Amino acid sequence: MQRKKLAVALSLVTTAILSSCSGGSSGSGSETPTTYSVKAIDGYLRNATIWLDLDGDFEQDADEPSGTTGEGGSYDLDVTGIANYDSYPLVVQAISGVTIDEDTITEDNPSGDTVESAYLLSAPAGVENVTPLTTLVHIHSEQHLTSTSTAEEVADAIQDAVSEISDALGISEADMLGDYIGSGSEDAAFAATNIVESGLIPDNATELSDATEEDPDNSNISDQFTDVAAEIQEAIETVESDETTGYDDLDLALDTDTDTDGYSDVIDAFPYDADEWLDSDDDGVGDNADDFPDDATETEDSDGDGVGDNTDLFPDDATESEDSDGDGVGDNADDFPDDASESEDSDGDGVGDNTDDFPNDASESEDSDGDGVGDNTDAFPNDASESEDSDGDGVGDNADDFPNDATETEDSDGDGVGDNADDFPNDATETEDSDGDGVGDNTDDFPNDATETEDSDGDGVGDNTDDFPDDASESEDSDGDGVGDNTDDFPDDASESEDSDGDGVGDNADNCPNHANSSQTDTDNDGIGDLCDSTDDSSSDGLIWDTGSWNSNTWQ
Repeated sequence: MQRKKLAVALSLVTTAILSSCSGGSSGSGSETPTTYSVKAIDGYLRNATIWLDLDGDFEQDADEPSGTTGEGGSYDLDVTGIANYDSYPLVVQAISGVTIDEDTITEDNPSGDTVESAYLLSAPAGVENVTPLTTLVHIHSEQHLTSTSTAEEVADAIQDAVSEISDALGISEADMLGDYIGSGSEDAAFAATNIVESGLIPDNATELSDATEEDPDNSNISDQFTDVAAEIQEAIETVESDETTGYDDLDLALDTDTDTDGYSDVIDAFPYDADEWLDSDDDGVGDNADDFPDDATETEDSDGDGVGDNTDLFPDDATESEDSDGDGVGDNADDFPDDASESEDSDGDGVGDNTDDFPNDASESEDSDGDGVGDNTDAFPNDASESEDSDGDGVGDNADDFPNDATETEDSDGDGVGDNADDFPNDATETEDSDGDGVGDNTDDFPNDATETEDSDGDGVGDNTDDFPDDASESEDSDGDGVGDNTDDFPDDASESEDSDGDGVGDNADNCPNHANSSQTDTDNDGIGDLCDSTDDSSSDGLIWDTGSWNSNTWQ
């Protein structure tokens, strides 16, 4: 524990309260002394170690002024360089077999007796006499102070301690912090001696430090003092009321220790049990055997986990003590200590194994559609028939005819081309209409010509523009006379189509269509050219054509 830092506060109250109790030099003069005269008293204690406790830990440190007391229990501490040296408490260690209590010196025993058991005395800051009485005052006052206590609160705590302890013992307040042997206060000397004999004074620094830190409402030394003080006060009252009785006639037997455990019967909670002497929590179990000496509700900690068996739900399991949700699994091992329905989270995803559909997969915990694929990775968490959408088109791979093509999902005609790209989604024989004429490329004789789709005669000219769609030898009739240009001797003359005699005159206009002649003379105007007209027989031999030669349009 951190010691209370009261040095400054105590220095402010030393002169005001304690100057009447000191007999040596003081730090209040105009010149700073180099020595501090102090005393160790039970009777006067010779060969005891005394030191100025600068850090308040009751331990003797190398940097703390110290020495060994001489005759009369006196010693002059060298306090050179220590400002406000009377702001620090004093500590005395009585050493077994070394320290002499001068009360035991007699004519027959001029050297006196050494103390049988070691003990530690202390005094509040500024008190130059260190006695069993100052030790009790120091303990009592420290129990009521904190690191934030003011000078006034410190002074009040010391004064309260002086008053309470003197009242309990039945001695004068003036003797509480002074040299009661030097002043001849027999009752104070009697009280101090019996306090030491009772074993009430701590043996070492740890016990003394713990005593000053204890809650005054739960302090063993305070409880024990009550019992010791009652007997001392009764004895003092007896002496004061009976002039024939002196303190030498009294033996309170406060050093009686029936079980020889080092604690007198008067302060031993178990005077017949050598293993026990304290019962701090009054639960009937001694502190040594009580795993919880300050807790009356607990006495045993079977598994040594720091939690008493009475409140430990797992008294034999050092790893567990509480089961907040009552599921039979301790909170330390329970991943869900406040949820009785869960106790383990194998994959550490925050969802208990009992409700986790994937207890060993930290990335998944739920399978809403029960398809064996967790919702976090299931593209369709509410559709048991689907779990993946490889192309991200919103259609599951199971139903997607094109699972790796985000532009397609269905192939209605099963031709391997998706409906979106298939110009004929319901016709397995067609997929494309390049020219957009409504006829698929597979059956369109002109897939890149929107004006044509068929070539019935296979002449390379579409039926729509082929004037002769069923005649592979013809495709055009320029003059519209019904005769194809390929066979029409006059493709641009709708009135003619043939020139049988090849004379350049169409048969329809040629008055002699089977005889090539450039003349179309028809002397008799009968519609038949003279060359072909039998009525025009210049030789009168009955022949239109006669032997001879043609010369200047006249046969010769």
